[in-house]
Amino acid sequence: ALKDERPDLSIAGSDVSEVALQLARSNAVRLGLDVRWLHADLLEGVPDEFDALLANLPYVAEPERAELAPEIARHEPPGALFAGSDGLSRIRRLLASLPERPRVRTVALEVGAGQAPAVGELIRAAGFGSVAAERDLAGIERVVVGQR
Repeated sequence: ALKDERPDLSIAGSDVSEVALQLARSNAVRLGLDVRWLHADLLEGVPDEFDALLANLPYVAEPERAELAPEIARHEPPGALFAGSDGLSRIRRLLASLPERPRVRTVALEVGAGQAPAVGELIRAAGFGSVAAERDLAGIERVVVGQR
């Protein structure tokens, strides 16, 4: 979606799931989008060449499993949804790797309802001085953006 909106940007996408990457690759080809695809677990093995990092990591807390809408629970793989007892385990792990990547000047993370304040603090702890939350159409703070 970002490449479609901003064709002037050089974009790379990654996922830990090869199945998800195959789908992303085929969608990019179908839409005529020039995106480089990387098979990676967060930033492990990813070159230190990026200025911005945008991520939609799993953020559902394990205790919320039973509350998910059936259409989500039936069709999404658990690894794409659940991230520990508070839903932030993958986000914590990603942000912990960013102090070693000073080239990344912007980070934007999709988060679950009520998670924006905690994620904002994690982003600040990773060395980003400016943090803001953007609301979705339902008024939920859905994306947390950090700048350094």
